[in-house]
Amino acid sequence: MKQFKYKNYFSFFCSIFSFLFLTTVFLHAEILFDSFEYTRGRGLVIRSSPTGVRVFIDGVERGITPFYIDTILNGYYHIRLSKDGFADKEFNVSVHNGSQLSISIAMEGERGGLVFVSVSKAEDSPALLPFNPQIITGRSSDVSLSPVNTALVSLPLGHQTIRVRAFGWIDEIVGVRVNDYNTSSVNVILEPAPFELIDRSNLKSRRFNPMNSGNLGQAEYHFDVSAPGAGTLTVRDRNNTTVYKSNLMNFNTWYQSASWDGRDFSGEYLPEGRYTVIIEGTPLYGNQAAPRPQSLFYETEINYSINIYPLPLSSGFSGLTFTPSPHVLPAASFQIDSGLLFGNFLEEQSYGVYADESGTLNLPFMIGIRVSPFSGFEIASVFDLNPNTESTPGTGITVSVKYKFFDNIESFPLSFAAGISYAWAGDKGEAPLSSGSGIAVYIPFALALSDFSVYFSPGLFFRERRPNGAFAEAAPELLLSAGVLYDGGWFNAGFSLRCEIDFSGSEDHIRFYAGADWRIYPAPSNLFFFLQAGTWIHSSIIGGYGGLGLGVIY
Repeated sequence: MKQFKYKNYFSFFCSIFSFLFLTTVFLHAEILFDSFEYTRGRGLVIRSSPTGVRVFIDGVERGITPFYIDTILNGYYHIRLSKDGFADKEFNVSVHNGSQLSISIAMEGERGGLVFVSVSKAEDSPALLPFNPQIITGRSSDVSLSPVNTALVSLPLGHQTIRVRAFGWIDEIVGVRVNDYNTSSVNVILEPAPFELIDRSNLKSRRFNPMNSGNLGQAEYHFDVSAPGAGTLTVRDRNNTTVYKSNLMNFNTWYQSASWDGRDFSGEYLPEGRYTVIIEGTPLYGNQAAPRPQSLFYETEINYSINIYPLPLSSGFSGLTFTPSPHVLPAASFQIDSGLLFGNFLEEQSYGVYADESGTLNLPFMIGIRVSPFSGFEIASVFDLNPNTESTPGTGITVSVKYKFFDNIESFPLSFAAGISYAWAGDKGEAPLSSGSGIAVYIPFALALSDFSVYFSPGLFFRERRPNGAFAEAAPELLLSAGVLYDGGWFNAGFSLRCEIDFSGSEDHIRFYAGADWRIYPAPSNLFFFLQAGTWIHSSIIGGYGGLGLGVIY
């Protein structure tokens, strides 16, 4: 049997090598001239130099080169090949039964002409206003200008448009007729642009918690400016008292941003409430002695109950590894992560029955997402892929919903929520750290103690019978889990336990899990990285695991 497998592996690798070799030759062989050839076989093959040419058959785009189709019917067809920077090629072909038509086409560079472009300032323009024009055409935006702001631009034949822009100046668009027998010329004159601030975010209201890490704990404001200028950011409270003010860096490009981390003049965090953030700007160059400042206004709320930090999803719900959390993301926030586990795991053989062995070495992979569509509500989903050396990989998916009823009610640091999850798994596709296929209901609590939070979550699990998918008639299993989470500002670390008690009379009626996880999310990125490790006990069988991964939270 092993010798047979080795022969299969040898044949497999030989096939892969042959495929890669032929593909490389097929893709990179240079075509020097057009050719049409009928050979034994069926269908239509089109190669081109260069590759990536769009193929149109009777006016319908069918793919890109190298192109092959074996379902084309007998008959006459009009073929058009098109690629930016090259002249189109069109021809008619005839497809016959019992033969394959192989076509090789050498694409020719598109004919074009030259345009001499000269860019200058309008009369009476501010002498100190920087002048760094850019030429943008339909073909390329990377046109280099000489020190005297002239350029020779190559464009396709016919009527073309050229756009010239410079920071601090009004954009100018000119038309030009391009021909192949002489060089056209255009002279573009730019006028100074009036100084303006333009909001780019279209979001006037913002909510954030300054205690979150990095850019998760600050409000960002994105805007455009039309010309060089200087700006300030001012924060006022409900009494219109200025509680913070800072100078922004000088504006030297169109796209600008500013941020506020919720602190006052002395660097202390401000109390919860609504604040008005004002971004003001004045031009650096201009003819006005006292230019009128431009202003943008943003309503911003500080809310210390908004906790945005990543939580493990490997068990199918958000929380600690084995304990659901009552916390939910703020509305419109999300987390996406993926991870790889390694260790030995038990595989469920049938409803509630596990293999009587020390565990199976495996490298299961998971990808999860949690999102809050509206305040107090969170949806999470996790997809599992369990490789298997003896058969196709097992797959599974878990979906859970959670609603937070209260958080720190009446100044008491207690949070409470309720959730339900459903897990489905194909053959050997059960998530290694979950309770299995079925429905789970849980009621998580959390008690906040400074930087530490204590979690407790009782729950019931209704295991799904296999293979018909019906639920077991036996009593549901009791899930008891608890854990501790430490919030370090730019990282969090947790330890959790879960005990599963099966009242159906199974020999393996008590299962025990323990795990630790560590997540780091340094500023200013929205990325985070995590490590996890733990152990499990099923009757007298003991196993362990480790894992790592990365994700993004916003």
